[in-house]
Amino acid sequence: MIDILDTPTKGTILIDGQDITSMDDRQRSSARNELLGFIFQYHHLLPDFTALENVMMPLLIAGKKKDEATREAEKLLNEVGLKDRLHHFPDQLSGRQNQRVAVGTC
Repeated sequence: MIDILDTPTKGTILIDGQDITSMDDRQRSSARNELLGFIFQYHHLLPDFTALENVMMPLLIAGKKKDEATREAEKLLNEVGLKDRLHHFPDQLSGRQNQRVAVGTC
């Protein structure tokens, strides 16, 4: 239920102090975008983009400037142990490394 994709038949679910069970579809979509991150088993990274670019993409879409997105993406990839793989494409990374890149996109 915490993914906000289904609505419980009773009870409440609080995420960051917000009652998601009383939200309409639009509000739940917004909360899902702002409060949650999903890591799917099949990570679906963009194959024509490097690890760095894949992590930068959601930041750019959110309106961050390129320099800021680059710094944040580099920091995130460093935190998941991929500092030396920033400029590698998904097909040049192991499945485990791709999963860690996907963590950075959330």
